[in-house]
Amino acid sequence: MQYDGWDVDFRIGVLTCASDVGPEYELRAAAPADVGVHVARLPDTTSVFGDDGHDFPTSADVPDRAVAAALRSTACQLSAAPVAAIGMCSTGLSYRLGRVREGRLLAAVGEHARGLPVVAPASGIVRALTSFGASRVAIVSPPWFGAELTELGRRYYVDAGFTVDFNATAGVACNQHLVTQADLFRWAVANIPRDTDAVVIAGN
Repeated sequence: MQYDGWDVDFRIGVLTCASDVGPEYELRAAAPADVGVHVARLPDTTSVFGDDGHDFPTSADVPDRAVAAALRSTACQLSAAPVAAIGMCSTGLSYRLGRVREGRLLAAVGEHARGLPVVAPASGIVRALTSFGASRVAIVSPPWFGAELTELGRRYYVDAGFTVDFNATAGVACNQHLVTQADLFRWAVANIPRDTDAVVIAGN
């Protein structure tokens, strides 16, 4: 089947906040050409980063009930399309919820998504780190996460059983549109300890 000029063998659904267009660009750039990416936006929500990557949100900015209701409703609609799995694109939401509440939310969303697998960035990273055999990790957060969210990220991975040797916001532009791979790479090489097992670059 053709999808924007590609032969599509596999489709993934993506749930993202109303104001966040990043996941579409990022997943389309990262996914193999035969993987279709289909995005659905959560109504009446803004990105957990703030509208334009400039605000430093706090844990009070994402009410559990409101987000859960929006996720369940939108996942139900998205699951009607021929997608094989659904990704919930919000690292910040996972950090705020913590591993236990995040797991409950993913399970609840999955029930409304006709039983499709529903995954989130942070828990997906935990599975990847485990498969790599990593135990000591460095966490790099974008500057718009702010101090509270950066600390919640550290706690998330500690709760998952990892030793966090390094946890900091990257010294790059505090604007999603201005961050470049080259700037992030240079900062990482200059700052991250060399004896860490793996580097987690947070944010979708």
